[in-house]
Amino acid sequence: MLARLLAQARREPVQKTGQAVPGAAENGWYQGALRYLADRGVDLADEDGGFSPAEPVTRGEFVGLAVRLRAAMGVPGLDGQLLQSLRAVFWTGQTEGGGAGFDPHGTVTRAQSVAALNRLLGRRPDRRDLAEHARQLHTFSDVGPDHWAWYDILEAANGRAAGVER
Repeated sequence: MLARLLAQARREPVQKTGQAVPGAAENGWYQGALRYLADRGVDLADEDGGFSPAEPVTRGEFVGLAVRLRAAMGVPGLDGQLLQSLRAVFWTGQTEGGGAGFDPHGTVTRAQSVAALNRLLGRRPDRRDLAEHARQLHTFSDVGPDHWAWYDILEAANGRAAGVER
């Protein structure tokens, strides 16, 4: 998803070139996206310099990734808008498990990361439009309309950004 979001912002295809990412299976389905991100300065390495796709992502790692992704998109890094978005997502409980404070060592769920990325990138799901066209969109069997992040997930999974057609 990160590679597609970056490619969309840069108005270019996800070019699957570059060096293999250490720790990632060379034939892994995600290798092309990882190479694309690495070629554009979005470092996905963990603190040991490797890539661990089976390990959960911490909230602190997610914040660092969000800053690097925004920089690759040409958006300034840790500014007031980013801090406000992070506060809204993690501190005030706009995501399940938001809690009363920010624990950088706590893990971020898939749904939380999608909701946070949408907010950080200014993507606002059009709930009515998404609900009307849900049968035509890419959906996930483990996330239905009753899930708190359903609209965010549909927004992110279907390339629906300002000025981008389905």
